[in-house]
Amino acid sequence: MADIPGIIEGASEGKGLGLRFLRHIERNSLLLFMIPADTEDIKKEYEVLNNELEKYNPDLAEKSRVIAITKSDLLDEELKEALSGNLPKTIPNIFISSVAHQGLDKLKDLLWDELNRETFSDTEKIVHKNMDISRIPVDAEENEHTGEETDPENDSDIEYDW
Repeated sequence: MADIPGIIEGASEGKGLGLRFLRHIERNSLLLFMIPADTEDIKKEYEVLNNELEKYNPDLAEKSRVIAITKSDLLDEELKEALSGNLPKTIPNIFISSVAHQGLDKLKDLLWDELNRETFSDTEKIVHKNMDISRIPVDAEENEHTGEETDPENDSDIEYDW
């Protein structure tokens, strides 16, 4: 995942960070569009961002995407429902607020699900497994070259591969 600044209208013609910025986007498998809730027209804002991507590289239209409406702490439930009706039906979307810590865990889960959906088949998913540390010695470390135990307090007999 890359944290990159927002796209501005005209980026495909070199405005702002322009082409340097858009090249970073090509490397990502999932695009997260973050649009503030206080934007005059959320649908139009998404269309401007999407249009800049497609002007730069039409293949970017094929990438998976998620829309996050930020600053959603400014909205009540009725307004969220009204805004949801204007968002593309085929793109997952979520309302979040970093200030109020609303929807952030759901956003992470949504991004994870989308990455899994695109990357793996239904039979193989990325699953986090806790590391089994029960077999790691606490008092002594095993020298990877000789298999002998070494004293961690005196690491002079440990060989380092620098």
